[in-house]
Amino acid sequence: MTIPRATSGSREFDLLRERVLTDRQLRNEIESLMLVLVETFNPSDRGNRFIVGTIGEWLIALSAYAAGAVSVPAGHNADGFDLEDVHASSKQLWSVKSSYARSGEFIISNGRDGAGRGLVHPTLFWAPTLPGIVYVNPEIHQDVVESQRTKKDSVELPKRVVRDHAQKHPECCIEVEIPVNPKTGQRDTGFEAVRSLIHGGNFPRLRKMFDDSERSDTSVVGRIKELIQMREKGQISSSQFDALVDKISGAKTVDTDATEPKGEL
Repeated sequence: MTIPRATSGSREFDLLRERVLTDRQLRNEIESLMLVLVETFNPSDRGNRFIVGTIGEWLIALSAYAAGAVSVPAGHNADGFDLEDVHASSKQLWSVKSSYARSGEFIISNGRDGAGRGLVHPTLFWAPTLPGIVYVNPEIHQDVVESQRTKKDSVELPKRVVRDHAQKHPECCIEVEIPVNPKTGQRDTGFEAVRSLIHGGNFPRLRKMFDDSERSDTSVVGRIKELIQMREKGQISSSQFDALVDKISGAKTVDTDATEPKGEL
């Protein structure tokens, strides 16, 4: 793919854009992580919004590092560097505003005592209605800044403004497919945090509820539930699933060699 010579005004963004456009694997990984994110955590849930936003920031940090656009203070060859250094370096370059909804607006800033400062830092935007990850620098792209809407407690930016900006300035857009929130994510970030703390520490009594819920169910129903999960994860085929269910339920005799799950479990 031919890379346009025009620059976004940011050397680091240009490096990231060029790498994503020429490295199909990196592009695939970015798109895949976004998809896994919305399928795992529902961004519409207020309790998940912080973690969804944080994962978006990490996605950019990891992508920029892979592209050579961001490095740790001691350089890429440093031994045992802190991952937070990469995250911090990325945050110094860009703010991140992500959305997985077609409608609505980007909330640039908000606060208890007013609307906040609005768009004052270079920012990366993405949403399903945009052609990809879009770079906006308020010092360069004044027309975008002027399109902000100041409300009583927030400053918002219409998604169409960012889309128009990307169309006018393709050098400011990294073309990737942004998924729409399917609203099927079931993971609760608060629950995951509690479970991580409990399992990571010495809390035998507090952990009892987790231990009891995770005990293997050896009943026929429990074993079939495990098979359903294996089938949904692609670990066994539908025909293997049917044969194993028949075997567990005693419906008929099955050749174990023919029904043994293939691949890694």
